[in-house]
Amino acid sequence: MSPDERLAQLTEQLDLTDEQAEQMKPIIDEQTKKQQDLFQNAGGDRETMRAEMTKLMEETDEQYAEVLTEEQMNKYREMRQQRMRQGRPPPPQGGR
Repeated sequence: MSPDERLAQLTEQLDLTDEQAEQMKPIIDEQTKKQQDLFQNAGGDRETMRAEMTKLMEETDEQYAEVLTEEQMNKYREMRQQRMRQGRPPPPQGGR
């Protein structure tokens, strides 16, 4: 999922305002770049990559929390947990 597709998805699912969408775009773009760098530089070490992905997700969540309302943030976390319960990892925050 591209960063623009991810933004469109979050805009629809979380009912983002235009201002929120504008603020989310650079967060998603930066997260996408970091995630791609991580995949390229992981060197096959799954544990290190898992730890780095967890750290990246936490950083992204902190940035999202600065933009989203508490209600939107709770819904976002719920959506992510639902994906994990379905046996799929959460999609990249910014897409690929």
